[in-house]
Amino acid sequence: MATEPTRVETAFTILALLLVSSCAVPLQAQLLCTGDCSGDEEVVIGELVTAVNVALGAAEPARCVAADADADGNVAVNELIGAVGHALGGCPSVEEIDFGEVLRTPDEAFAALPGYDFEPRYLQVGGIRIHYVDEGPAAAPPVLLLHGTPSWSYLWREVIPPLAAAGFRVIAPDLVGFGRSDKPASRQAHTYKRQADWMLALIEALDLRGITLVCHDWGGLIGLRLAAEHGERFDRIVATNTALPTGDETPSAALLGFIAFVRSAPVLPIGSLIDAGAAAALPAEVIAAYDAPFPSEELKAGPRALPDIIPVTPDNPATERNRRARASLRAWQKPFLTAFSDGDPFTAGWEAVFQAEVPGAAGRVHPTVRGAGHFLQEDAAGELAGIVVELAR
Repeated sequence: MATEPTRVETAFTILALLLVSSCAVPLQAQLLCTGDCSGDEEVVIGELVTAVNVALGAAEPARCVAADADADGNVAVNELIGAVGHALGGCPSVEEIDFGEVLRTPDEAFAALPGYDFEPRYLQVGGIRIHYVDEGPAAAPPVLLLHGTPSWSYLWREVIPPLAAAGFRVIAPDLVGFGRSDKPASRQAHTYKRQADWMLALIEALDLRGITLVCHDWGGLIGLRLAAEHGERFDRIVATNTALPTGDETPSAALLGFIAFVRSAPVLPIGSLIDAGAAAALPAEVIAAYDAPFPSEELKAGPRALPDIIPVTPDNPATERNRRARASLRAWQKPFLTAFSDGDPFTAGWEAVFQAEVPGAAGRVHPTVRGAGHFLQEDAAGELAGIVVELAR
């Protein structure tokens, strides 16, 4: 069948017609888009037909998932299958997608890492195991630390103890594809929406409320979107060396260079990239610790994928949703603080954007962390922890 790109909403209308006409399934006007309905995604009609056939029993039973466009604007067949299943009722909110091979770094890789002796905790989300650190009193106000790429929760190892000592419950997850979390081997499995959905599932599973969000790098792309969309769970935000791009901005030359490097490098040197992004040279054992979750290239699909899906142009599939998130943040009246370093070429200037756009940032003294690089947690962990404690108290 010839393929014709169309909007998600139109595609689902066609899907409903196919169901009604081909099998007389009684279907009311409940076939709604369950994914990111920004209107920019495209689907392939031939895949819709395949999805219908599978949902009707021609192949394995439908999985319950949300429809999510990839970087090319296509919705995967298994996600369309899930959308059909959702329309027919009884689907959970968490995605269960067949990602193909899902890898897991052996536990022994994390033995005796310097400064990282936290008890590992795990949560199963749609067939994916997510690791998180959970320190401090369980009933205390939560501080959620979200890392970016190519780091993992090891980045927060010197921030966690002072926050817990100050009486907070400190939660630092590993994004899927990073740290001790599971690692789908396909780069296509790592979409912006899924990363946000996985973190939302963790927040909901732990029933976190009154959250102080501390987000860095990709942790801001995820966390700021979640705070904008689920503001009832968040009380305050500390944005540090991060952004919430829509593609309407001009990306920095450093960011574009990093994206190009990650896309083309035959070997992705995780620890060395962290070292290069800190102001002070890291000890060899710390560099090795950042490398620990990624003993082979096949385990690096997450770090490989995330730079390439940053919205750096306005035709990115995530653009409209981030525009909506930015609009929501323009109404954010709760405390919002920027704590950017003075030596980050990737996100420099975004602190001014947030200070100008977010009402909750007005009238605050926004600290600049001096003498620190992009990974300021390596250069000034104690200072950053103190900034968070002062805002959260």
